[in-house]
Amino acid sequence: MKYHFLLSLFFIASMVPFSASAQNTPARTLHNFYVVAEAGVSQKSVKLSTWTDPIYENSSGESFGGSFGYRAIFSSGFALGLEINAASAAGTTHAFENTENITIENKAIYGNYLTLGMRFERVFLTALVGVGGTIYDSSRSINFSTIKRENEQALGLSFGATIEFGLSDDIGIRIKALYTGNERSESTNSLRLRDNSVMGGIIFHF
Repeated sequence: MKYHFLLSLFFIASMVPFSASAQNTPARTLHNFYVVAEAGVSQKSVKLSTWTDPIYENSSGESFGGSFGYRAIFSSGFALGLEINAASAAGTTHAFENTENITIENKAIYGNYLTLGMRFERVFLTALVGVGGTIYDSSRSINFSTIKRENEQALGLSFGATIEFGLSDDIGIRIKALYTGNERSESTNSLRLRDNSVMGGIIFHF
């Protein structure tokens, strides 16, 4: 997670010189850094690739975190940028099939995203596509034998969308929905993880 965070900061920082030079073009481009303080709910589902008909017991949990990003807003209203986010994740997921069962204790979710958006007066719509990750503890039981692991991580494709309502030039309200699909290889099969989260918060522009 640390390396993805540092890499994202490098890309965002590298766009700053572009921002300064772009303001000299006839069609004015706005450049905007922002942070978001957000809270919501998240839920994880789990499945082994060899399972055919599992039984699930999923529970949603509270999620608290934040986002940091940069976007260039062109005269047409179209916006292009980068965003990184991280949040805590609670809730427990159980999956059963025959003599096997898996329990996942959620800890955190995070991601690095390319953002594509469009501004309509005080409303801003954005699509996010990137790489998302999850941190969790797992417990897997097979025929009365249990294997426990802590602070496991998995990465995968992540995408979602946000809608932002501007209260002023500097502050707004944002709602975000994200989906992340991760897969982690385990001996003869793979563990498939799916994270869904919905979060709302306050966005600050500077």
